[in-house]
Amino acid sequence: MKTFNEKYRKRQFISRDKWSDTYKAVNSVTKEIVTLKILNIQNQEEIKNIQSKIETLKEMESPNLISINSMESFVENEKTYYYI
Repeated sequence: MKTFNEKYRKRQFISRDKWSDTYKAVNSVTKEIVTLKILNIQNQEEIKNIQSKIETLKEMESPNLISINSMESFVENEKTYYYI
């Protein structure tokens, strides 16, 4: 798999809150326009909780829900960043 910066070269900042930074991006592999949420969380217990919720959401199908493809991570400057 390509690195985060190679996979999402075209990113446009949308917003920031206490939990995450949000970007509009183009997936260079699929050419899809996606929304990326880069989490501002480092607590592993919180990360596991979010991962569990995402797995539940991925199983749900409804036109009223957004589609979540995955939760992944990348390392930069010795810090792990998680993104949805």
